[in-house]
Amino acid sequence: MYGVEEKKAIWQALGAIGMYHVPLQKMGYSLEKGFIFIFEDDHAVMQVQERLINLWHACKVDNKTELKEICNFEIGVHRYRKYDSIKDIESFLQEKTFFPLLLVAGVLPQELIGAGYAFFLADDVDCVQVMSEEYREMSELVHQIEVLLYTIKNAEKSTLMHRYHRNDQYDDCMRVFIATAEIWGIVYKELPV
Repeated sequence: MYGVEEKKAIWQALGAIGMYHVPLQKMGYSLEKGFIFIFEDDHAVMQVQERLINLWHACKVDNKTELKEICNFEIGVHRYRKYDSIKDIESFLQEKTFFPLLLVAGVLPQELIGAGYAFFLADDVDCVQVMSEEYREMSELVHQIEVLLYTIKNAEKSTLMHRYHRNDQYDDCMRVFIATAEIWGIVYKELPV
């Protein structure tokens, strides 16, 4: 189980990767697969999906034709259903034109283990709403693109990167998380205390 700060970091990473996934990719911070968020029940999944779509740059994805309608700064959100094709879900999680997020209620199906970066968030449904103002501030960094690109480019030299960089199977994910932490660092410097 994650603590409050870890959960917030996961949501922050999702927000920054979704919004700035193209500049992150171009600077060498890309993930080969999307995120899988696992919640305790379907009610929590539906609440999170609704809040993401209403408060963040996110689009609901129920079928393949909707993939074409998603902008590159949006998070593609799919709610897993037991009749979904595993092949289609794996394909969705490897999408490169936007950042994919699969929401799962209960237990992650065995066939999807390893298909994405999975996080068990239990009943953490309020974080999207609580972070909506911070998310808006983070998305406004698009108007400071030079600062954003400089920050992403120099994330490799950051103190965080040197402290947490690992050479293991999760290294790419850790590097992307650190780059997104650097992006959020800009936001927190500008937010009033």
